[in-house]
Amino acid sequence: MGRDDGYDMGREPAQTRTPDPARLQRLLTLFGNEAVRDTLYDGLMVVHATGLVEPLNRAAVTLLESATGRPVPAFSPDTSALDVVDSEGRPMPPPERPAQRAVVRGETVRGEVFGLRRPDPETGEPVVVRWLRVSALPLPRDLAPEAPAALLSLVDVTPRVSAEQRLRQSAAAFDNTTEAVVISDDRGRIVAVNPAFTSLTGYPASEVMGLGMDDFPCTIANRDVFAQIGRALATDGQWQGETVGVRKDGSGFPAWMTASAVHSPEGRLLNVVTVFSDISPLKEVQDRLAHQAHHDDLTDLPNRVLARERLQEALTRATRDRCGVAVLFLDLDRFKVVNDSLGHVTGDHLLQAVARRLREVVGDAHLLARIGGDEFLVIVDPAPDRAALAALADRIIAAVDRPFDVPDAEEIYIGVSVGITRFPGDGITADDLIRNADAALYAAKDAGRGAHHFYREDLTRAAARRLRLEQDMRRALRDDAFLLAFQPMVSMDGQRVVGMETLLRWREDDEERVTPDVFIPVAEDTGLIRPLGEWVLRHALQEMRRWIDAGIAPKRIAVNVSAAQLRRQDFAVLVQRLLEENGIAPGQLELELTEGALFADTDRMLDLLHDLDRLGVRVAVDDFGTGYSSLAYLQRFPIHRLKMDRSFVSALPHCPQGTAIASAIVNLGRALDLDILAEGVEQDAQLAALQALGCNAWQGFLCAPALMREEAFAFLAACARGAPPATWPGNGATSRDALSSLDLPASRPKA
Repeated sequence: MGRDDGYDMGREPAQTRTPDPARLQRLLTLFGNEAVRDTLYDGLMVVHATGLVEPLNRAAVTLLESATGRPVPAFSPDTSALDVVDSEGRPMPPPERPAQRAVVRGETVRGEVFGLRRPDPETGEPVVVRWLRVSALPLPRDLAPEAPAALLSLVDVTPRVSAEQRLRQSAAAFDNTTEAVVISDDRGRIVAVNPAFTSLTGYPASEVMGLGMDDFPCTIANRDVFAQIGRALATDGQWQGETVGVRKDGSGFPAWMTASAVHSPEGRLLNVVTVFSDISPLKEVQDRLAHQAHHDDLTDLPNRVLARERLQEALTRATRDRCGVAVLFLDLDRFKVVNDSLGHVTGDHLLQAVARRLREVVGDAHLLARIGGDEFLVIVDPAPDRAALAALADRIIAAVDRPFDVPDAEEIYIGVSVGITRFPGDGITADDLIRNADAALYAAKDAGRGAHHFYREDLTRAAARRLRLEQDMRRALRDDAFLLAFQPMVSMDGQRVVGMETLLRWREDDEERVTPDVFIPVAEDTGLIRPLGEWVLRHALQEMRRWIDAGIAPKRIAVNVSAAQLRRQDFAVLVQRLLEENGIAPGQLELELTEGALFADTDRMLDLLHDLDRLGVRVAVDDFGTGYSSLAYLQRFPIHRLKMDRSFVSALPHCPQGTAIASAIVNLGRALDLDILAEGVEQDAQLAALQALGCNAWQGFLCAPALMREEAFAFLAACARGAPPATWPGNGATSRDALSSLDLPASRPKA
């Protein structure tokens, strides 16, 4: 039998017919000749109803061995043991197989395709290893007298079936992929497009088939790109990159495109396959991420990164064009008070309102950026003269000075200070200009806030000192180099010490004392106030433990706490832990808070103060009368003491208004069952006036200044022996004379 190249995988078996006996006899005679049989390309074999397979030629042996993985001598004569599938991959039961149909039913089968499977050596799953095209011819009874038999021819069609399967898969992928596909021939004419192409561009296949790629709208809109594609295909056989797609309605879209050349085995160009997709969603995400990376989330203004880039670009242009650039560094005044007192939500609303107002003043001619917190930057390019820059700064200051209306708050008043630098005189790099504008800003704040200040060279030294101060503070905190001082709080009759207020002191390495009004603002600006506050609380309780052990402890020790400390989620837990570590009863600790700190996230503060109250810790409001002084918060918060600010005490007893305010504070405390302690008492007349008003306790230089650690110990020891300092009421000596009577160290820093 010869080969039949016109096979059809879906071909139905032919109807049974009676073979020509003479032709069949000649065929079997030739088949019985081994030399002839083994030269045939097709596999030939005779299958008997008994299961015997004999004879068979070499081609058949090769096919069966490759399909079953077993040598033919070991091959079972029972062909039903073979794992056979039809052309669609469905298992084929033995009665439906070509050999059984020819032998048992006497059917003649022509060119039917089936597959032989065997287990995959790795997975054990059955896989087709050979596709065979089979023809089967029943033998007449006189040629097979013992039992029915049939002559089978086998042709290996595995390569062609696999190619057809791949072709079907490729066609399915071509039709179902979400990417547009265009196939052009060797002359650049479009020969095929898939449905995704039509969906994406709006062009049906009928309108583009046969169209040259050079005439295609997408090519026309991207001639430079397609010229690059042509060169890449000629040299590398492929290209990929971003381009612009064009729809039938003329609209464009960003597209990612790949183009691949298909060559014949001889290297001749056959086709070019171009695949592209709409990457608009990806570009939108990229643009959004790029915007977020360069803009402030809260105000949508450019951030520090973008501001620095734009400033550097402006400096490049200014150098080339020999013109000026200016930087205005803005920092809001009193914003921290608002943020701490009214909460971060209100603070955020305020920053958004400030940004809108600054946009109105600055306009589109200059770049306005928020570079962090309550700091803004204005880049003026090109820069006008000094007077014009000053006028712009004054307009900014005036705009921010106006009250702001924000949700859930009454009118809020803040201000802004402005530092100004100019290129090239004040710096030649972006970092120089920003850093020096920051230095000028601090000069503006030092001058009273709400003002602008142009940079001077000496301001750099001041900024350097501030940076050095921060570094020294970090070192001092690490090395335990801060000191505590204590100022006595005494009863109105002057006979008892009711407490000691803890105050922080610091001397740098050169023994120069740094006052709290210098280093505390730096600690607040840099975030050091939280670890520093914890250090103070820990060491104050340790000192209280020392006094208790010596039998000289006052009733309680007072420690000032900042709003930043109170924002710690675990602040109450920290206080409890430090009390337990030092064996201090909670009632022996009094925490002093400012009115502003009480209003920092009111709900959170209310919960915290109730936690402290349940713990047994007392709370005092420091500098009372200088902040909100709201009866509402006095009712809501668990407060035990009000400390009358020294500004009211200093007016006593000769100022009627001051006396009236002091009297009102005392009466308020009495009505709410709160202790009143007066701060800053320096004169006997002031003390007498406070006694007449019914104040509960006082502190000040009239009794003693802030005492260093050993001074405080000696002071408390003297009081414990029943010998209070002679400066207490009824004696005429000064506080310094009284201190000289105590057993104190020879050298003591001034408080």
